[in-house]
Amino acid sequence: LIFEKEQKAMEKGLEKGKAKGLAEGKAEGLAEGLAEGLAEGLAEGLAEGIMQNKIEVAKQALSMGMAKSDIAKLTQLTEEEIDSISVIRQGHDISKQT
Repeated sequence: LIFEKEQKAMEKGLEKGKAKGLAEGKAEGLAEGLAEGLAEGLAEGLAEGIMQNKIEVAKQALSMGMAKSDIAKLTQLTEEEIDSISVIRQGHDISKQT
């Protein structure tokens, strides 16, 4: 009889411990996942914003007639990237005129 009570108490304690450990593990995993996701999202957003800014500066410099080599130095974009901006701008400008 005493053994059964001890065994039931132990099983009850074990179940409580499992439930508590599971809840803590889930909370910790969720917090870590959210922090990781937020950091990754911020990094991606920042990189995207920086690239968008470089493109805008390159567009302005192109419209001012700056040389591609100077724009590349200014923006740290490659001349190929600047060429693609130039092609896009020309296509955009043409569509405005028609």
